[in-house]
Amino acid sequence: MLETDINDMSDEIYQVILIAKAREPSRPPTSTVPGWNLPTEDLMNVLLCPTNDNVDWNRFGPQVPIVISMVWFVDDVYIGGLSRSHTIDCYSFAAHIYEGHHKLFDPNKNFTSWVDEQHQDQPEALKKLLGYLFRRSSDLLHAVYEADRLSEEDCITKRKASSYLLSLYDPLGLVLEHTMVGRLIWRKITEATTDWDAKITDDHRQQ
Repeated sequence: MLETDINDMSDEIYQVILIAKAREPSRPPTSTVPGWNLPTEDLMNVLLCPTNDNVDWNRFGPQVPIVISMVWFVDDVYIGGLSRSHTIDCYSFAAHIYEGHHKLFDPNKNFTSWVDEQHQDQPEALKKLLGYLFRRSSDLLHAVYEADRLSEEDCITKRKASSYLLSLYDPLGLVLEHTMVGRLIWRKITEATTDWDAKITDDHRQQ
C-alpha cells in the first residue's frame, strides 16, 4: 500500500512538471517555473485529489522544476538534480507535494542541512543517505552493521543470531557477497533447529 501511494504521488509530481515544461519548452533543464503560472484546468486534470485547495497548494508552493530525477529504494525516495542548486529546487518541490499528501520528509535527510565546511582538526562527520553512511571526503556510501561485537562469553540463540544477521543494512547490494553469506548461515541455523531459544552450534557461531 505504501509503495502504491508513493508511486501515485510521484506520478503526480511528474505530471505537474510536464505542465511546467510545456509552459517554457525552450528553457534550460535546470530552470524552474512559478507555480502560479500553471493553468488551473491542467492541474485539475493531473492531481490525485483535484480540489481548489490542492490546486492552490501547487500554484503557491515552491517553484516547479521542468526536469527532476527520482529513484525509489524500498520505502525511501531519492530526489536528485543536475546541479546543487537544481537538486535543492527539485527536493523542495517534491517534498512540498509529498507533504500535501501527508508524507513528511525528515529534514535530516535533506543534504542541504549538512555542514558544508569542517575544521581540519575535527573528525569527519558522517551523514546518513538511503540508510548508508555517506563520507563526503570520498563521495562514497558505506553499508551499516549496527550490532555489537560478539564476545567469547555470549550465549547465542537462534533469536539472537537472527538479530545479528539482520543488522547489516544494504538495500542497494553494495556488499551483496556478505549479505548472501549471512543468508546461507541463517539457512543452516534454521535447518538445525526450529526453536528460537535454542543455542546455535559453535560452528554456526564461528561463521
